Amino acid sequence: LMTLASCDNAAYDVIENGVYISEAALADRFTQQVENQVVAGTVTKSLTIRLATAVDTDVKVTMGLDQAFIDKYNASNGTSYQMLPEQYYSLDTEVTIPAGSISTTANLEIRPYDTPNGEAYALAVKIAGVEGPVEAVSDATHLLYLLMAPHRQKVALLHSSNAGGSGAGHRRHGAGKGHHCS
Repeated sequence: LMTLASCDNAAYDVIENGVYISEAALADRFTQQVENQVVAGTVTKSLTIRLATAVDTDVKVTMGLDQAFIDKYNASNGTSYQMLPEQYYSLDTEVTIPAGSISTTANLEIRPYDTPNGEAYALAVKIAGVEGPVEAVSDATHLLYLLMAPHRQKVALLHSSNAGGSGAGHRRHGAGKGHHCS
């Protein structure tokens, strides 16, 4: 004996398409949206802004920064990262995924900075808005860069008074009088 039952009013929302940051990796783990970045010189990060499938119209994506994401990370990890001051970065704030394409690139440039008081800086990049027939995929709209500047220490420079001179006072082994090579 077998009984089958169904209902006509069941609501299943299938997300067929959406915009996301490819590097944020759709995941259930917060750590996949966090990247450590050493800033020894100017660093350019290319973020892939992607659709699950192409659409027949342009999709305009607005990028921004998200202090709340840094605050959430700090609360979860017992850290005290601050947003990197504006003069040390630039971000493509508007990008367009052309009709028929599945992706475009938003560039983030991070310039060297100082941490005179030991500040810990971060940049939380997010999809701030979407214009087009799709919405942002909420689990992959943020990417957090934990920034590290190389430790710089002042050192004394020593100059030799004989540097670049005639070589007086410098003698190679075997080059003096009485030494012969055969």
